[in-house]
Amino acid sequence: MKYKIDLYTRVKIDTSSDAKAYANMLCIDDQCKTFAEGFVENSQSRISLMAIVNGLEQIKVGAEVTIYVTSKYVKNTFEKGWVLNWKYNDWLKADGEPPLNVDLWMRFAVQMQRHKLTFEYVANYKKYPQLVECREIGAAILLQPNLQIDEVYRAYLEELQYKLHDLIDEHYVKEIEVVLDNADQPALNTVEEAALDVVEEPAEAIEIIVYESVYDALDEIEDEHDEEEEETEESQSHTRPTVFTRMPSDIKLLVTIRDQLNQYFADQPTKVELRSTDLYDEIRKNKALKERFPHPVLFNRFLRKQHQEGVLKQIIPNCKIDTYNTDFYQWYFHR
Repeated sequence: MKYKIDLYTRVKIDTSSDAKAYANMLCIDDQCKTFAEGFVENSQSRISLMAIVNGLEQIKVGAEVTIYVTSKYVKNTFEKGWVLNWKYNDWLKADGEPPLNVDLWMRFAVQMQRHKLTFEYVANYKKYPQLVECREIGAAILLQPNLQIDEVYRAYLEELQYKLHDLIDEHYVKEIEVVLDNADQPALNTVEEAALDVVEEPAEAIEIIVYESVYDALDEIEDEHDEEEEETEESQSHTRPTVFTRMPSDIKLLVTIRDQLNQYFADQPTKVELRSTDLYDEIRKNKALKERFPHPVLFNRFLRKQHQEGVLKQIIPNCKIDTYNTDFYQWYFHR
C-alpha cells in the first residue's frame, strides 16, 4: 500500500451526564487533520468503536493504518478474530444473538478489507501530543450545545430498560435471596475494554494504595474465568439485552446493593455522599454480598462491568463515576 497513516483517537466523557465525545487525528508524516463529534448519551465501548470507524472511513484510499487507542475494546475484538467470525456467521455470535454495536462492526469489517490495520494500546496518553490534543478537542466539543443523538444507542437503552422492568418487580424484589452459585456467578472483567481517562481533577490514590498488593492474585482468578469465556465470545463486557447472560443474578445483586445504599442514607440523615470504599463496608453487613465480594477490588470491578453494560445507573441512578485512573474507577453515591 502506498500510504502509511497514523490514526489517534480519544474519547472524552462528561461525568455529570451521559454525554460523550470523541476526537480523531489522522497523520501522514507531519501533516495531520482532526475530526470530532459529541453525543448527548452513548456507551464508552460504542463511542470508542465509532471513533475508529469514522476515522478509517475518512481515508480515501487503502493504506497501512496504525491506530493509537487508550481503550482495548476494539483492539481486543479485532485481534481475537471475533469480527470475521461474526461476519461469516451472518453477524451472529455463538449464542445466536447479534453482537452489540453490530451496525458499527459491519462498517468496521469493510475498513478491514480496505486497509491493513495495526493497533497500538497507549497506557499513558500524555506521552503522545496527538492524544493530548484529541482529548482537549473532545472536551471542547462537550461544551457545545445541541450535541447529537445516537439513535441506535437510544433504541438500545429503550430495549434494555424494557427488559429490566420485566426482570425487576418492585413488589417482590426485596424478598429475593441472592443465591451464590459458583457456576452462575458473573465472570470478572479481565479485558477492561473501556477504561478512559476522563476527569480533570487528580483522583485520590487511597483505593489504589490499599488494594494494589492483591492485584496479581485477583488477576489470576480473572484469567481463569477469561479463558473459559473466550471460547464462547462472552469475555467481552457487553451482552445484548435480549440475552441477559448471567444478568438476572447481576441485577439481583445491584438491587440488593441499592436497597442497602438507600437504607444507609435513611439511617444517616446528615450524610449526603458515600464513596465505594464506604459502601463496600456497608454491604459487608449482608452475608451473601460479603461472600460474593470478598475483596473491595472485586466489588469495584463488578460495578465497572455493570457501568459498561449500561445497567448500573438504571438500577442505582444516584451515582457518579471518576475514571481518572484507568485501572481503578472510583465511585461516589449520593442521596
